[in-house]
Amino acid sequence: MKLRRNYVVMVVTMVVVLVLVALYWRDREPNQRRVFRTVTTTIDGQPWSLANYKGKVVLIDFWATWCGPCKAWEDWLRQTSERFGSRDDFIMVGVALDETAGPVNAYCKEHSMEWQQLHEPGKVWKNSLFRAFKGKGIPYVWLVRKDGSIEKLQYGGAQVEGALLGITYGSANDMMAKINNSRLPRDKVRALCGEPDSVSRDKGLETWHYKRVSEDNTRVVMVEVDFDETGAYANLRSQRRILNAAILTLTIGKRYWENLLSTQIGPNLTGTATEKLVITVQAASAGGAATVIGNWEESLVPGRTYTAQLAPGTYDFQVVVVEKPGAGPVMTVPLLEKVRLRQNEHKELRFD
Repeated sequence: MKLRRNYVVMVVTMVVVLVLVALYWRDREPNQRRVFRTVTTTIDGQPWSLANYKGKVVLIDFWATWCGPCKAWEDWLRQTSERFGSRDDFIMVGVALDETAGPVNAYCKEHSMEWQQLHEPGKVWKNSLFRAFKGKGIPYVWLVRKDGSIEKLQYGGAQVEGALLGITYGSANDMMAKINNSRLPRDKVRALCGEPDSVSRDKGLETWHYKRVSEDNTRVVMVEVDFDETGAYANLRSQRRILNAAILTLTIGKRYWENLLSTQIGPNLTGTATEKLVITVQAASAGGAATVIGNWEESLVPGRTYTAQLAPGTYDFQVVVVEKPGAGPVMTVPLLEKVRLRQNEHKELRFD
């Protein structure tokens, strides 16, 4: 009897804890109905409500002129406004938490922040829209999708791009995370990504195929989503590749390597044995990600030839030194600058 009573007490306690946890998280997330019911004001005192923008993508940036970290968002916000601001299905607003409107107007003019600003004089942290979004601090940026769903901005431009254009090369990672994490069924994937480029069926599965090319036509991502016979999510796969890639072969001769160690790397890293370092080569293009020639796990072997596929463009090559795999670089040495790689070109670099 005592064991049964203890069991009942344990079950009741677990239920209470789960309910409290659910209430805690519910209280931390904005309530969709409250967000759309809230009426705030524009910086010139006119009423403003999200309810008037249903069916549009709305980007909301909570900020203030005195907020240092908010300044880090400004360039991205300007770029987003320039890229999407003319679309009928997109609106971008700032919610300024300043005490008065004067500094906001002056700051926006000085920094070319031409998108609409909302403001409630004297409210600061008690701004009605900020409270509806359960804000605790700034910067605080949210995205409202066309279906009325709201999400905190975590993926930068990819989230906005995906909300407006469906699945693209830039938004593919964001879309795949949403599909996989929520195991979205077929109708939800259609609403999120748009119609697939093609559909195939095999062994009771229906596969939707999406193929998206980057804006500069140098890369492609292919996404495949599987659904079962009921339309439920089954699996997801993706593949990225470079279009019209240039093929680079890189060889660093033994004499060149020994000279590099003795004259440039060794003297600048006193107290560290060079044989314990990981030394590799990076190819970096302007505005693009750096590509490692070889890998981060082990140093290049002098005299060995390494091959890499690179998107057409202009690259700077540098030797990168790290103390152990996965660590950040402790030193870089310029190797060769402004190397032009053309489509389908085979380029050989040798350092003897």
